[in-house]
Amino acid sequence: MKKMKHLFIKAVLPGTGIVLSGIPVTAALMIYVFGFGHKSEPFSYIAYVISAYAVVILCVWTAKRGKKTIRLAENFLRRNQYADMYLSDMAFKSLVSLYLSAAFNILYALLKLCIGVFYHSAWLITLAAYYGFLLSMRLLLLRCTTVDSLGKDLLMEWKRYQYCAVILLFMNAALIGMVVLAIHQNQGFQYAGMLIYLVALYDFYIIITAVINLFKVRKHGSPILSASRAVNFAAALIAMLSLETAMLAEFGETGDTVFRNRMIAATGGGVSAIFIATAAYMLAHSRKEINKMTM
Repeated sequence: MKKMKHLFIKAVLPGTGIVLSGIPVTAALMIYVFGFGHKSEPFSYIAYVISAYAVVILCVWTAKRGKKTIRLAENFLRRNQYADMYLSDMAFKSLVSLYLSAAFNILYALLKLCIGVFYHSAWLITLAAYYGFLLSMRLLLLRCTTVDSLGKDLLMEWKRYQYCAVILLFMNAALIGMVVLAIHQNQGFQYAGMLIYLVALYDFYIIITAVINLFKVRKHGSPILSASRAVNFAAALIAMLSLETAMLAEFGETGDTVFRNRMIAATGGGVSAIFIATAAYMLAHSRKEINKMTM
């Protein structure tokens, strides 16, 4: 039994050289399988197993050494005044994230709108509308907001929190339109080769981060910060829905539209329900707090 345990530990925790060499080996295998069209060959299954093992040992290796590496990186970054503020000040970090996200939303929404109009694509125009609503929420939260002002004018913040809840309902309408178009017009996202795995890792990261941050900001007592995290959570949910359409397009069986449509409808319905529940909570909570301050 001890020998088996020792072998298991050795398999999961090999030397650093083996772990790091697995990265280029995995990249080469995936390029061979997806880049050169060998997905249906028997060797591709061996490549999947090797790649999966390489990912597992890399994750274990990273988790084991992650804390020390993160601590060293933080100590290095904290030498810079603004980097130190970003790491230690939740309000400053949230505002920086809002500005960066708003800038990305402007570019992304305009790009999708222009392409959608040019190609007469209802899917792309609906996607642009969704990101337009997302942008309007972020701009609303950023309007006349500074790090020092957060948590000071709570009545104003609760009103903006309430407006965000209303916009979230409009976003839900755009979401429903996206789901309907994805089902009836076979619309969705597609990523070439290894890119879909990178997108999947990023989407899982942002959804986990968004959920964690939903609870973190409660400590700061600012409705603006709470609303910004709700916005990020909504964006993360749409990212997961988009990823599902891409995964079904890449790995689903050709012609099996029934399974694809059921999966998209189920996920879209779940995300829509979360949107409605979140908006209802935000409306009720903000109304309660506003009534307390104005009565």
